[in-house]
Amino acid sequence: MKKHNILIIEDNIDTAKNIKLYVEYNGFNSDVVHCGLVGVKAFISGSYDLVIIDRMLPGLNGLEVCKKIRITSNVPIIMLTAKISDHDLVEGLSAGADEYVKKPYSNKELIARIKAHFRRSESLNPSSSNKDSHYSVGNYVLNKNTCTIEFNKQDLLLTKTEYLILEKLISAPKQVFTREQLFLTAFDATHESIDRTIDVHMHNLRNKIAKIDKDKSHGIKSIYGVGYKLDLL
Repeated sequence: MKKHNILIIEDNIDTAKNIKLYVEYNGFNSDVVHCGLVGVKAFISGSYDLVIIDRMLPGLNGLEVCKKIRITSNVPIIMLTAKISDHDLVEGLSAGADEYVKKPYSNKELIARIKAHFRRSESLNPSSSNKDSHYSVGNYVLNKNTCTIEFNKQDLLLTKTEYLILEKLISAPKQVFTREQLFLTAFDATHESIDRTIDVHMHNLRNKIAKIDKDKSHGIKSIYGVGYKLDLL
């Protein structure tokens, strides 16, 4: 079985060594770089299945690194941070991170989150074609075999987290999903800031759709105090 490759972008040498040790102990390959610009170059020249980025990096910070990776890739990104405010969370997720892990964290927690991302990635890659995996709802066309969603005949360039959330809404139009239900669709376990995490991912989703949604027909509705639903006329 092919080993997953992980890129670790962390300026603290001891922290980076520690992450690398635990990552490789759990059966993954890893490369470490210590600044943002080198991290971007390493990602472009390499082949990685997941990226761990420290938010506070010298030169090009973690947010900017994340944005540059997102230009060409939907690879899962875990952002590490000592910053814990709502504003910081929104900034990190808006830059394209899939999730935030707040320092201090346990190595077991970080490994659990890495494994969860790979489990979800594997579940999105069926071994054989299924005729029921390709269907349309309103202006959306969902193809589970290629893990893509089109809107108005244009491919939405979604992260895996965004794909899983939108797939859930498309699977049951008009059904209201709580934020926790949507969170557990994209992540394996609950943690702090569920509401803000889902709200930011939904904001990012709507922004991507808005670029090709001239008549505002996306149908994603916010249900105050509960969550979201897809309600297409």
